[in-house]
Amino acid sequence: FGAMASDTYGMWASGSVFLEGNINAKSGNIGNWGIGENAISSSNNNITIDASTKRITINDGSNDRVYLGEIVGSSTYGLRIFDGTGTSSDDIQMVVPPGGCYSCFAQGS
Repeated sequence: FGAMASDTYGMWASGSVFLEGNINAKSGNIGNWGIGENAISSSNNNITIDASTKRITINDGSNDRVYLGEIVGSSTYGLRIFDGTGTSSDDIQMVVPPGGCYSCFAQGS
């Protein structure tokens, strides 16, 4: 960038941008992350940070594997790890709700 006054902004031919203030976007990309109306997702949609579901979701390319945030309804927050076959109660590997881990188990035990 070189030396710039503190109240200066600009865009250089190299593609570098300097600005201060807010940036608002409902679509576009930051690196390999896509910006949506309510979510930011990795380019392959394996990781999604979604404001509407109040959740971070990790997907293995076929199925959701991890929910962090709102895991049930609109008031239960925690961590859910699934076995990779789906997201029903039968597919849960581990649940960590507020207050600790009360339904943790190892697969096959």
